[in-house]
Amino acid sequence: MEILFRQPSFQGISPAKITTKSSLLDLPTEIVSKIFKLVPNQLKATCKTCYLLYNEYYCEKLVDEMGNDIIYNIAMYNIPYLVDYIKSFDYWRYDLRNMIAKEYDLKDYEQDSNIRRQMTPKEIVECKYVKDSWKLVYAIFKNRRLFVEYQDYEIDEPQSYLSYSMLHINKTYLVKYKKSIKLSSDLYNLSCGIVIQNALGLGSMNFKVIRTDTKEELMSFFPPTNINDLVPHERFVMLDLGVFYVAPPKKTVLNNDTPSGFEIPSSMQTDKLVEVDIIMEETGLYLKSGFIICYVDVNAYPSTLKKLDPETNDKLVPVEEKRWIAWSIDNQVPHPENVVNVLLKRLYKSINTSLFLKPLPSPFQRIGTMSTSESLFDNNFATDSHTDGDALPTDVDIGKTLITYRILVSRREAGAIIGKNGDCITRIRDETTVKAGVSKVIDGCIDRILTITGIVDNVPESLVLFAKAITESNVQAIEGAAANGTDPTSLISYNFFPLKALCPPLSPSDPNYQDTLSLRLLIPNSQIGTLIGKGGVRIKAIQEDYNVKMVASKDHLKNSTERIVEVQGTAENLKEALGVISKCLLNDYHGVVTTVYYTPTPRESTYRGESFSRSGGPRQSNGGAPLSNKDVVTDSVSFPGEYVGALIGKKGSRIQEIRRMSGCTIGIDADNNDNGHRVFRLTGAPGSIKKALAALWDYYEREKARREESEDNE
Repeated sequence: MEILFRQPSFQGISPAKITTKSSLLDLPTEIVSKIFKLVPNQLKATCKTCYLLYNEYYCEKLVDEMGNDIIYNIAMYNIPYLVDYIKSFDYWRYDLRNMIAKEYDLKDYEQDSNIRRQMTPKEIVECKYVKDSWKLVYAIFKNRRLFVEYQDYEIDEPQSYLSYSMLHINKTYLVKYKKSIKLSSDLYNLSCGIVIQNALGLGSMNFKVIRTDTKEELMSFFPPTNINDLVPHERFVMLDLGVFYVAPPKKTVLNNDTPSGFEIPSSMQTDKLVEVDIIMEETGLYLKSGFIICYVDVNAYPSTLKKLDPETNDKLVPVEEKRWIAWSIDNQVPHPENVVNVLLKRLYKSINTSLFLKPLPSPFQRIGTMSTSESLFDNNFATDSHTDGDALPTDVDIGKTLITYRILVSRREAGAIIGKNGDCITRIRDETTVKAGVSKVIDGCIDRILTITGIVDNVPESLVLFAKAITESNVQAIEGAAANGTDPTSLISYNFFPLKALCPPLSPSDPNYQDTLSLRLLIPNSQIGTLIGKGGVRIKAIQEDYNVKMVASKDHLKNSTERIVEVQGTAENLKEALGVISKCLLNDYHGVVTTVYYTPTPRESTYRGESFSRSGGPRQSNGGAPLSNKDVVTDSVSFPGEYVGALIGKKGSRIQEIRRMSGCTIGIDADNNDNGHRVFRLTGAPGSIKKALAALWDYYEREKARREESEDNE
């Protein structure tokens, strides 16, 4: 029997006349599937049916390599961001994608998350930009682009900062970046997008990959010491860091009664992903300055560029040794809009978070072949086991899942949390193995943000310990006020939003005051519904079951989509309630990526002409007169003359950085005024002036504290 391929009629070519009795597609489906897997790239362009098979081939490949739960993750957590990103490729691939969409009569994905919860994952992913784009979906999940987030890095100098997901390294000795991700078994290349201005100390940075379960170092790389001379400056550069191989995860035994040595076959493994840590850290006390970390890429090697290691025969290696150090883009200025793809950033944040969530038990089974979508998904795939109408989620074990909480605190409460010389926050970090930090002080602003990241088993305990530190500080303030015969109320409570208590506060004379803890949780508005529940059933259940009080603010925090949920109760009750709250939040991850987070700002505008002063500190003069452009204002602020040099910085570096960061124009008078102050004149948009003033105040306060400390030491 002669087997022929049909001509690609979907490219406008009429099918060729078949002179033989059989063609490839007339064979049994199972045989066609096996043949197709051998040479998918060669067969995809032969006919429309083969191209449809090629598309579904990557769906099955995705499940084969990443585990059965990957479809559930896409449907329940990633689909809004996945669709938005894939849409951006339509300029290049519309015709072929649209051909598949028409063949399956695909519709747009369901945007209402409440409706999606009533659908099976199969129903959710059978939509445009997913079912017609499985090869692109596979590539997205197989590779990773790691953008820098606040919780990923540690730096020790105010000149270094994170802006538009780009980490600016300036005059710092401490630089550490760590990102945990999950990858399928394969050979990967690690590279880093970087902008070099005048790189100092980059050659002493160690980039490495550590396998989390075995602590095995998979790769280690140091940039060339003369990297500053090898690559162009002020241009985006992709620096090659090296190659690493991720071995398959250890096969799990079915149960304790299973005969020794019997393991689940690889095809039946539920979780086929391996957790690795991507780390960047300094290797010595060398000053780091003059470069920007944009992102880190983790890319799987194509099948044609990798082979089985001939020496060990148990891992993959590149076909050829690497031949490049770096490549650059010379015709484009590395502004954030040219470097950071916002759609991709949101998508990968969603993917990386969802892969660490413990999925619900899934009855997914592979049946049939690739030729039908029914073969890839069971119609009875379990949906989320709770809805907004249920009281509490009780069937999901998420103890080892990462979660981040943001807590609103006052400046005085932040001082209690940090403790003398950082003793308190360091102790709680060590005891509960969480990462915690408090946002920097902003002059004129009375609130700060406590951010805590860790696994669900540990974070509630750390939150309770921080709440205890605040209460103990309040008790000390009350005792001090009593000794002085003054009213302590103004010291421990606030009568303005957002710090005003939502739960009825206990009186300091109440015998239960010391045992009652309170936290102001910042919750994205997209998750408030799942926390409150339909008709308030869930928040009522939490309060009744754990004997705590919970009140949600009606209004968003300024310039954000976050709201306050205040929780009040005893230490043990609060800890248990926070565990359930964590389950609620993690089981409704939809919309979190697009959250606009609250940033503390001065209570009064610092650019509309108001003024305030500190003893011996700067005094802001009237300003705010509009220029010809109604969106541009001017303002001025004065600082003591002896601090001007510190504010300007060496060769103007600090003031130039403030201008660049804020986007406003800053002029400085040549001489001091009659009060011995130097006037700084600012012009720009109100938001830009706010940023510039905040930065100037921050530098001033730091310099003032440094000088006072130096005088005390003398």
